[in-house]
Amino acid sequence: METNDNTPVFYQPGKPGIIDVAVERDGIQTGAYSGENLEQMRVRYPGAEIGKLGPVAEATEEMFRHAAVEIQFGPAA
Repeated sequence: METNDNTPVFYQPGKPGIIDVAVERDGIQTGAYSGENLEQMRVRYPGAEIGKLGPVAEATEEMFRHAAVEIQFGPAA
C-alpha cells in the first residue's frame, strides 16, 4: 500500500481497516458501496471519519506490528 494514496475512505479512528470508499455524489461524500453519507455512516460506525486511504492503511498496519517474541514450548500436559 502506498502511503501517499489520496483515495478518500470512511474509517473509524483507532479501529483497523476501512468501512467504505468515499465518492462524491451531488456534492456530498457517500459510500461507494453503501450509498450512505458520513452522518448515516456514524449510526452504524460511531466516530466514523473520512480520510485518505494511504494514511488509514498505514495506521491499520501499525496496529498489528509487534516486536517478535520467542514461543516457549513445555512438556505436554
